[in-house]
Amino acid sequence: MTVIGAEAVLALAPDASSANAARALVMPARWPVLGANDVAVWGACQGSGSKPYQTQVGITGATPVFRCSCPSRKFPCKHALALLLLRAKQEELFTQTDAPAWVSEWLSTRAEKERKKEEKQRQETATPVDPEVAEQRDLKRQAQRWSRIEGAATELQAWLYDQIGRGLGAIGDEQLAGWHTMAAHMVDAQAAGLALRVREAAQGIRRGTDWPERLLHRLGLLYLLCTAIRRRAELSPEMQAELRTIAGWPYDKSEVL
Repeated sequence: MTVIGAEAVLALAPDASSANAARALVMPARWPVLGANDVAVWGACQGSGSKPYQTQVGITGATPVFRCSCPSRKFPCKHALALLLLRAKQEELFTQTDAPAWVSEWLSTRAEKERKKEEKQRQETATPVDPEVAEQRDLKRQAQRWSRIEGAATELQAWLYDQIGRGLGAIGDEQLAGWHTMAAHMVDAQAAGLALRVREAAQGIRRGTDWPERLLHRLGLLYLLCTAIRRRAELSPEMQAELRTIAGWPYDKSEVL
């Protein structure tokens, strides 16, 4: 069965406070029900109310999907994060068994939605499309993605400025969780290349005596990369293509040919 590592789980947290709240719930006593199979992980987390929160995570796709009966508006919530953290640390607690009804019903509903989505995509593919219409549609999609990446670069630049302003020596465990949160934001914005560079920078924190100098160098290069992305319209097509690759947006075969 797929087991997501603790670091990867924390990278999914919507913010540092959610990551910290999840860590506080990584106690078997808070989870009277735990289970897993090849497609999902689930658990019942005892909160302040009389009825435990039903938490479930689908693990078959490229990224996990979440559902929880708690009222939190954050996604994923602290219960879902805690469930995956507990599994990463104590996998033996999760009995491999048939999923309870509240899990299997959710999985069935998701599977049906995916089936309908795939069917719609097949129908769209089978329908002939005017080349000019297809080109305009592709240009629109590219513009939308660039807009998301540029927004991510703007957010990352402001965050980098704050990190340097606070002082790199002040980075502790709580602040480090914020680095993983920022990396997750970059992934959400389809800027996987920026996320990778944030994670790589975080991995070097407090490693070796010269880590502040190395980190400052990395952050400086990352800041320049963000500046280039935001000002890409001023660059040559060749430089724009290179920026696109660095940002983590690979070209399709059809775009290269």
